Amino acid sequence: MSIDRFLDRFEVRTYEHDEPILLFLVESRGAEEDCSVPERLWHRLHAIASAYELHLLPVMGWSSDPCFLNATQCESLIDELEFVGAVVDDPVLHGVVRDVVGLASRTRGASKAALGIEF
Repeated sequence: MSIDRFLDRFEVRTYEHDEPILLFLVESRGAEEDCSVPERLWHRLHAIASAYELHLLPVMGWSSDPCFLNATQCESLIDELEFVGAVVDDPVLHGVVRDVVGLASRTRGASKAALGIEF
């Protein structure tokens, strides 16, 4: 059995025309540090998180309503993303995890909604 026909799933360019999921710091929306994740990769994260029965990522995965997380929820998000990144051998997903963890890490110490996610 050959997996060659599926190798495009591990190339960033495969997802460059996907609808973006926008993640942003609430206090500086529209800034350079905003993070955009291709929709199919966002759903991949959530499917994997669901398979491992994680808490936060699975419930954020399939809604189209904007979502806002406080600093404590961002810590849970970071933990779950790091877990997914550690158990999956997927270089494209590793890039998404790195970018989202980097953005979510900047919410530490915030006293209110800190991270916004717009679908």
